[in-house]
Amino acid sequence: MDNLQEDKWQEIIAASVTETFENMAFMAVARTSEGDPVIGKSDVLKTSILVYEPCQGEFSLILPISFTTGIAKTIYGLPDENITEEVLLDLLSEILNTIAGRVMTRILPEDMTFSLGIPEPGADAILDQDSQTVACRFIAGGEPFTVVASGNMFLA
Repeated sequence: MDNLQEDKWQEIIAASVTETFENMAFMAVARTSEGDPVIGKSDVLKTSILVYEPCQGEFSLILPISFTTGIAKTIYGLPDENITEEVLLDLLSEILNTIAGRVMTRILPEDMTFSLGIPEPGADAILDQDSQTVACRFIAGGEPFTVVASGNMFLA
């Protein structure tokens, strides 16, 4: 993928992430190239979702546990003792599902449908990064996070 294509994808993903976080968590988001990337860290939660139709691909979301906990408090108004790992992973999956849907809506013609899988949380949620992968780094509330998109959807 050339730099122009990657820049276009970065913009599409950034717009989708910004809109999702503003609407769901009432948080401003900014793209960043500074700070530590969260990929490969142990104090993060990860989830991924497959795109089945009309092209194949995968989106992954990696957020620090502390940041995900803060979002859960904002959205659900839960006290700390009620915020379990299951609550955090469900929240992470819902955020990623929304981001993936927004990206697909932006790249496809209005009359075309798409099919997404069920978000799958876990340490193995990141595909091997290759030339058909775009990793976008963001910061919100002082916390870094990453969205990774990969697959043949970049050929479109």
